[in-house]
Amino acid sequence: MFDAVTFLISWSIWKERNSRTFNGVIRSFRDLVFAVLHEAEVWVSAGFLPLGEALTSWSYLSAAL
Repeated sequence: MFDAVTFLISWSIWKERNSRTFNGVIRSFRDLVFAVLHEAEVWVSAGFLPLGEALTSWSYLSAAL
């Protein structure tokens, strides 16, 4: 699970970097966290069910932001 979460966060940061570089769009840290959570939901809906268990605990993170 650690590897998957590391890849998920890295992938989201890479997409943010591309957005900033090529489109000039800059999101806040809070928006980036929500983008990571949304991407995790997409992965779960695509069938990566173990991430769904971790996602329930991450919901506390989004509530804190």
